[in-house]
Amino acid sequence: MVLFFVVCDHVLNEAVCSALDSAGVDRYVKWDKMQGEWSEKHMCTHIWPGEYHAFLAMVPEDNCEILKHAITDIRKEYPADEVWAWRIPLEQTV
Repeated sequence: MVLFFVVCDHVLNEAVCSALDSAGVDRYVKWDKMQGEWSEKHMCTHIWPGEYHAFLAMVPEDNCEILKHAITDIRKEYPADEVWAWRIPLEQTV
């Protein structure tokens, strides 16, 4: 198993959910309405409204490439919106 942490603009919520489905992920944890801030953007303000969603999912090793390609496809299809994914080895669950 591998742990994927995905963060995306709120407008990409459905696309990321579909990507998780395509990778055979039937359970994940999701955080809505997260805020982010960096030099170019200030989120959830009147100047730059918007928010992020984050997903944490355990993905079977055999399905990791499917999810990776699905996230890459989202980035290509929606270049104005942001999505990131981190793949983290999962040593053990308790």
